[in-house]
Amino acid sequence: MKKAISIEIYRHGDYDCTCNGVSKRFNTLLVEHEEGWIKFDENNPPENLVRVVTRNLFGKEYTHLEPVVYKTDYKPWFMFGGNFGYTNDSRWSEISQYPLPIHDRVED
Repeated sequence: MKKAISIEIYRHGDYDCTCNGVSKRFNTLLVEHEEGWIKFDENNPPENLVRVVTRNLFGKEYTHLEPVVYKTDYKPWFMFGGNFGYTNDSRWSEISQYPLPIHDRVED
């Protein structure tokens, strides 16, 4: 069993640009963390589980969140849908010092 922590979703109240992304469909997301208090089966992860992705873009490090579970046979290209993930849980500081953009927008 893997463990995760729960994070809140910060979104605009009037509109959604995620095209029904995971941050629109849930009120909280889960981020894998070895000291987390929420257990999940890695072979059947919950739909609101997101991973931390760090890439190097134009010589700078860029970190965001993206869904682990997607409902297609291929790995989609995720884009920023306007929402951010964050928690005041002290374990979050091991992941990031600030809210992270959620890349959960997919255009078919």
